[in-house]
Amino acid sequence: MKSGELHSVQGPSPAEVCGWLKLPPATRGHWVERGLVQDADPLGRADVVELFVVCALKGPLQPRELLHAWTSVSDHILRLKRAPRRLDLVWVESPPKAHLVKTNEELGRLAQKSPRRLVVVPLADPIAEGLEAFHDYMDVAWKTQTRARNARMRKATAPRPRGRRPMLSHRGDSAL
Repeated sequence: MKSGELHSVQGPSPAEVCGWLKLPPATRGHWVERGLVQDADPLGRADVVELFVVCALKGPLQPRELLHAWTSVSDHILRLKRAPRRLDLVWVESPPKAHLVKTNEELGRLAQKSPRRLVVVPLADPIAEGLEAFHDYMDVAWKTQTRARNARMRKATAPRPRGRRPMLSHRGDSAL
């Protein structure tokens, strides 16, 4: 790395994101073991969004439903660059299937297909919150790193204080 360049800023740690969500780190660890969420440290944008969305799904869905639903839709959600205005996960209990819907019409068509239990979980807000939390974290990290680098540069290029040096005697010192 050349002098003056910034190191790449790392994303938040899993513990930091778990703290934001009030999620016990052991729960995240269990999710990693089950293959529900990625095992990453530090976390990237998609990893943060993933935790926010899975946390939103864990209340309305049972553990097996959650694993099936998230695995079915995660690729689509994690590719989003911006939060959608509306995006709902619709869990159909039997046969088990997850759908993503953006409109009331899509939701209505699913509900009218046949009488069955549907669980509707709004995801636009958790996606937006995850994206915003990640971007805010990264903005602060960049600013902090830039300020620290600038302070180091100022210190390294600051004039050195010049103190009085003891003068050497120009007289011929005679040996005693």
